[in-house]
Amino acid sequence: MAPWIFFLPLAVAGLVLGSDHPLVAAAYRHLQLGQPAHMILVSIAVFVLAFVYTANVVDPEYTAKSLAQRDGTIPGVAAGEATADYLDRVASLTTVVGAVYLTALQLIPEVFELYGIGLPYSMIVNGGGALVVVGTALDIKTQVRDVSLTNPGGVRR
Repeated sequence: MAPWIFFLPLAVAGLVLGSDHPLVAAAYRHLQLGQPAHMILVSIAVFVLAFVYTANVVDPEYTAKSLAQRDGTIPGVAAGEATADYLDRVASLTTVVGAVYLTALQLIPEVFELYGIGLPYSMIVNGGGALVVVGTALDIKTQVRDVSLTNPGGVRR
C-alpha cells in the first residue's frame, strides 16, 4: 500500500511534465526496487501507516468502559480514565514494536536487491507481498482459533 503514496504524485508529474523530463526520469530511477531512496520512503510510509491503522482500530476509551461495565480491572491501575491511559500507552508501545517489525520485514528483500543478491521471485514477492502473506496468515489463525473454541455449554459454534 505504501508505494502508491509517492508513485501517484510521480505519475501525475510524468503526465504534466512528460515522462522524458529529466526530473521525472531521475525520480523514477531512484524509486526503483532496491534503491536507497525507495527503501527510505517505503520504510517511513510503512512505519507511519502502522500507527494510522492502529489509531483507527484501537479505541482505549471504549475498552476501558467495556472493562468497567463487566467489573474488570487491570491490576495496579485505577478504573476509568487511568485504565484508558494505560491501554493507550500499551497500544502505542506495542505499535512501535509492530511497526519496526513490519518495516524490517518489508526491507529484507530490498536489502538483498540493493547488494545484488536478487532472491528468486524478488520482483514478484517483495516486502509488500510478504506483509500481505503474514497479515493473511495471522488473520486465518485468528479465525480458525475463533471457530475451534467452544461455547460455555460445550456446543460448537
